[in-house]
Amino acid sequence: SRHLRLNYFAVKALQARLAIYTGDRTLAGRLAGEVIDEAGPFFPFASREDVTGQTAVGVATQNSEDRIFSSEALFSAVNSKRTSDIHDKFFSNKLEQVNLLTMGELAVHNLYDSESDLRTYQWQTLKNTEGVDQRFFVKYGQVQDMDLGYASMVPVVRMAEMYLIAAECEDSKATAYGWLNALRSARKATSLPATGTLSNDLTEEYIREFVGEGQLFCAGLDLSGSEPYHPGTPMTAQLDDIGWVGNFL
Repeated sequence: SRHLRLNYFAVKALQARLAIYTGDRTLAGRLAGEVIDEAGPFFPFASREDVTGQTAVGVATQNSEDRIFSSEALFSAVNSKRTSDIHDKFFSNKLEQVNLLTMGELAVHNLYDSESDLRTYQWQTLKNTEGVDQRFFVKYGQVQDMDLGYASMVPVVRMAEMYLIAAECEDSKATAYGWLNALRSARKATSLPATGTLSNDLTEEYIREFVGEGQLFCAGLDLSGSEPYHPGTPMTAQLDDIGWVGNFL
């Protein structure tokens, strides 16, 4: 699978990431645009049928949801024990609250500004250890992918990041929102007006897109210019508004 190889497009995408981290916006924007133009046919955005599991098994079912949007992964690591190594240790509804990484109900609600957003499939309301309904992060939960491979994939770099980098590097605000809204359209979220504050809208989109993938810390440094997270933040991040997600980063 091309998604599991450090291919030409993945290398260029990682170069774009490095360029944006080091402040070279001209290079980052050019590289991101090239990846979008050249890699799009090979790494298409995940469809609703993909995300709901219909592509894998013929009907929408939580047991086969592609919550990592595998079709657009430019490069992914493989962990055949992903569920036990990641989900069960940090996100499972079988964990006591002190050991659980999650967000509060209000925080999850506020994070997604469109109810139709495909990224909401990465959360489920389940019973916790006390028998109370609670939101749980299921991005890396166990699924049956019918040999499509996404059940063991851990994304390293995805096409979505290229759209956000392209937006951040644009001189034209209208064009920047064009890139941002192209991603939001793929996620079945409503478009944002170009009259907003781009840095804020990009920050919120990064959180929606990459929660649980380990790159929000550096993205936050780049977008805000200040450290978004300090060691010692409680493991369970109960946010009341859009914000940095503690150890979720």
